[in-house]
Parts: sequence; structure tokens; C-alpha cells
Amino acid sequence: EKSLITFKRGEVIKLPLKRKKGRVFIEPDLAGNIVPSEIRPGLSLASVTGELEVRDNVYTIKSLDERTTNGKRKATTDSHIPDKSQVMKGRKHEYGNIDPQELLQKLNQEGISGAKLQHSSTSTNIVLDDDTMIQIGDNSTHILCNGNQNLRKRLRTIIMQCLKRF
Repeated sequence: EKSLITFKRGEVIKLPLKRKKGRVFIEPDLAGNIVPSEIRPGLSLASVTGELEVRDNVYTIKSLDERTTNGKRKATTDSHIPDKSQVMKGRKHEYGNIDPQELLQKLNQEGISGAKLQHSSTSTNIVLDDDTMIQIGDNSTHILCNGNQNLRKRLRTIIMQCLKRF
């Protein structure tokens, strides 16, 4: 018998899921092209973009270039669709913690005023009005607004400006 988990709107819950570790192999050609970026002294990160192949419970990341040239999928030169590998190479990755005071300043710069800062034991909340709230937790950030997608996208852009990227 499974237990029932109740929650309220805007509440972050922890699900009783078991995590398993797995081993992923990277092809030597792809591994040779990895260029780490130093985030701070002693900590470097690198993003890996490729095709995940699963065969007999063995996970292998293969290069996107190899995938397009091996004949499985043929790329047409007349196509207006950009190459996926080129799109992924230009992608930036955000990381870090959001400073609530910096976020309040950016909101004011963008013309969103009247935001109130509230601290709780598990998160910091920025309340904009009755229907809109930004919830900043340790490992997650949630934008809660009732159906106003334009405002949600605008808030997301402002929040992304507060993060570091590589």
C-alpha cells in the first residue's frame, strides 16, 4: 500500500525515490574534445553534448558529428534547419546561487516594483503581488504566477541574469 502525499500550491515536496548510480562511457574522440572551464580555483566544469546510446545496459555517449556521418541520418545542404551540434556548441550553462537583494535590484531596474522579501526555514520568497511569487530554495527556484506566461518569461529572464554562466 502506497502512502498519500498531500501538498499545497507552491510547496516543494520530497518524493521517496531511490537513486541509483550508473556508469557512462564517453567515446575517446569526444573525450579528447572536452575543454573544461575553471569556475573557481580547484573546480572545473565541462559540458558534454552527444548522443546517448544504451545497449545491453551499457551507456555510451557518442559524438554528434559521428552520428550524422555514419549514414543513419543524412543532413541535407539545402535545409534551413541549423545543425544540432552547432547549436549545442553555442549554448551557455548557468550555475550558482541567486542573491535575493541583487534580484530585487534587477526587478526594480526592469520596472517591477513593490516586491517584498520573506524568509522561511526552507526558502526565500519574493512576493510581487497576490498572484505572483518567486521562491528561491537551496537547489531550486520556482516562479509562481497564475496563468500570466508573459510575466513568467520576463521574470525568468531577470532571474537568469543573476546567475553565472560558462
